[in-house]
Amino acid sequence: MLSPFAVDTLRGIQKWGKFVGWFTVVMGVISALFGLLAFVVGAIPGVISIFLGLFLIRSAESAGRLVLEYDTGQMDGLFDNYKKYLKLQGILMIINLVVLIVGLLGYGAVIIALLTGSGL
Repeated sequence: MLSPFAVDTLRGIQKWGKFVGWFTVVMGVISALFGLLAFVVGAIPGVISIFLGLFLIRSAESAGRLVLEYDTGQMDGLFDNYKKYLKLQGILMIINLVVLIVGLLGYGAVIIALLTGSGL
């Protein structure tokens, strides 16, 4: 049996998980479409956003079903999809950090080359 606090929390996860999940999916579709116009690889961030949104939606649905009927299968679904969301988001953060560092190093090398007059 779930406590009133747990039920309230799960309802919040259901409501906000669906909202943020669907918003992420819609923005992912838009991003993928615009990315395709630029270059095929440009669609990848949009596709990843779609998957992130789907993981959140599935977590939200499991949270909603868990409020109606306490079932460990629903809890497993909630946690599994949330874990997938966090893992994919973490991988994206690491990739962004690596790209940022490489970009800053490249930018720094160009600035140093321009300041020393050696050109490129």
